[in-house]
Amino acid sequence: MKSKITVLILFSAFLSLKATAQTISVKYQRTQKLNIESASMDDRTKEKLMKRLNKGAEFELTVSRMRTLYKEAPRKEEEEVLHEEGGGPRMRIRMSGSRDTLYTNLASKQYTNKVGFFGKDFLIEDQLPKYDWKITTEKKKIGKYDCVKATAMDDDKELVAWYTEAIPLGAGPDIFGGLPGLILELERGRTKYIGLEISIGKENTDLIEPSKGKPINQKDFDKMRDKKLDLMRKNMQTQQSEGRRMIFIQAQ
Repeated sequence: MKSKITVLILFSAFLSLKATAQTISVKYQRTQKLNIESASMDDRTKEKLMKRLNKGAEFELTVSRMRTLYKEAPRKEEEEVLHEEGGGPRMRIRMSGSRDTLYTNLASKQYTNKVGFFGKDFLIEDQLPKYDWKITTEKKKIGKYDCVKATAMDDDKELVAWYTEAIPLGAGPDIFGGLPGLILELERGRTKYIGLEISIGKENTDLIEPSKGKPINQKDFDKMRDKKLDLMRKNMQTQQSEGRRMIFIQAQ
């Protein structure tokens, strides 16, 4: 029994060493069920708008030398015009990719997140969150990978993750990680990430940490963001009461 345990430990160490000596790229699709606040929009137009906005976006995760880089995949700017029923005003929707870039150091448990907000670039620098993961006995296959289900709480939202021990790296989409394997699927509230493609290169890649932007920690950025969004919502309510047309869209 002891020799079997030793072999398993050595094999696990070999897999970890092999994984960190390669570049792993994962393409995720993120979908969000958005909440639209608008007293002046009819239900059918709101449904069309939600369907258009919930189309989803693709993101790329690159892992190399215990560092990760996560950003939205390049996409062309899209524009669409919606017409309200009864000859109401037209609505022009313009969507383009985000330039936000998340860099993490899995060894030091730190991250740098370059975020654009209200026309300014911020560098959010902080410690990676620690989730109290509960690993279950549930399993399923995602692509060719056997995955295990794990759950945790993130503030008041439940996290449901599916990770694979075949790639023993504690990484995943966005800021999520800390499991014994790569997360290939994750759900948090109205947001869901699904791994679409995985490629493994033979050599490491140098990942560049973002450096341009105003330094700030996560707590202060969240406080500033919430204050701005709350002010926007109040302004919207005021302008709606004056007969102006305003729409507020937020992911939950």
